[in-house]
Amino acid sequence: MKIALVGLGTVGREVARLALEEREMIRRRSGADLELVVIVDKDLTPRADLSIPRQVKFTDDLSAAMSDASIAAVVELIGGTGAARDVQLEALRKKKHVVTANKALLAERGAELLKEAAQNGVQLRFEGSVCGGIPIIKSLAESLAGNRIEELYGIINGTANYILTQMVRQGLTFEQALKEAKRLGFAEADPTFDVEGTDTAHKLTLLCRLAFGVDLPFDRLSYEGISKLSPLDLRYAADLGYTIKLLAVAKRRPEGLEARAHPALIPSSHPLAAVSNEFNAVTVVGDRVGEMMFYGRGAGGRATASAVLSDLIDIALGRPSGGLTAYDSGLRIIPKDASVSKWYLRFKVLDRPGVLGQLATVLGSHHISIEACLQKGGPVDGAVPVVMQTFEAKESDLRRAIEGISRMDFIREPTQTIRVETLRSDGTA
Repeated sequence: MKIALVGLGTVGREVARLALEEREMIRRRSGADLELVVIVDKDLTPRADLSIPRQVKFTDDLSAAMSDASIAAVVELIGGTGAARDVQLEALRKKKHVVTANKALLAERGAELLKEAAQNGVQLRFEGSVCGGIPIIKSLAESLAGNRIEELYGIINGTANYILTQMVRQGLTFEQALKEAKRLGFAEADPTFDVEGTDTAHKLTLLCRLAFGVDLPFDRLSYEGISKLSPLDLRYAADLGYTIKLLAVAKRRPEGLEARAHPALIPSSHPLAAVSNEFNAVTVVGDRVGEMMFYGRGAGGRATASAVLSDLIDIALGRPSGGLTAYDSGLRIIPKDASVSKWYLRFKVLDRPGVLGQLATVLGSHHISIEACLQKGGPVDGAVPVVMQTFEAKESDLRRAIEGISRMDFIREPTQTIRVETLRSDGTA
């Protein structure tokens, strides 16, 4: 099968290297003969770490890939939601299969692109878009197709997980850990999507489509990042028996689907708490298979290239795309403010009698009960940190309570609010 590659960045170079250097090994192991014939990139500077044979056309002209009828599949790895969408739509309309790792485009326009692929009788595959080399997409679309998925949760952004790992192990601030992540290549020059939760939310949107049959509008997904976390929160979480991770969570409830992405306290005894640095892990709960955990390197050119080649092999061998289609299960999406969680609350308050009672009174008036309270250390400039862990409460109630507390004269800084996630393997669900 002849292939065109569009985009020669970090992942693109690894895809090209794998296709060119391991073509014979791939053919022997899988039976698929993948022939890379065109590479398209706006930068035609020779890559020192990649030798492109003469027979492979290296060009900045996209028509070299689109006008060649012998090319059966186009790999789009330029990223973004503008030009990448144009590339994918053109390829699909020319009845070429498309393989991509572009989670942002798929999250925002996935239904449109999947519909276009179906109308033209070709496939759109995207295993590399979530969790790098971990085969979570294929597992949901094919291996677990006989299951009703009840829950899905996990760590699906390697950059954020690396930063949180270093904040815990080295006692670094967020800014210090981010600087180290950039130095080692785990964070982009502009890490906003990773650290503010956008990347995790994009990936969760894709997983919800496959696992629950819900085309989740991105603007209806609740998500937060890790940039406001402090070493103090990580220490207090540990004192309470928890570890803080950036989680993607989707749960089927009687009233519909609850989906969110945010930092969360999880029990330090839970397997997800041990997932460190750039590694990812996803737990899927099916009604027949029960609880399954997928673990591995979630980012990087080599791991993602492996997933891209897997998609190309499936296409070359004529394997149908299974559940990689746009379908609607009819499952209702639970509004953001109706989600229910336990909560970690950190207040900075004046050190004076009656403060704890006043906090408890306001929380109670909004139907929020306190499960645990922690206060350590003496006052600094007359103020002390107070940590409370609540029982389950509706998010809208919690937000109203915090709004009221913020107006009280003993509050010295905005209250830190972090969800406490109840997970199946911690023995509490």
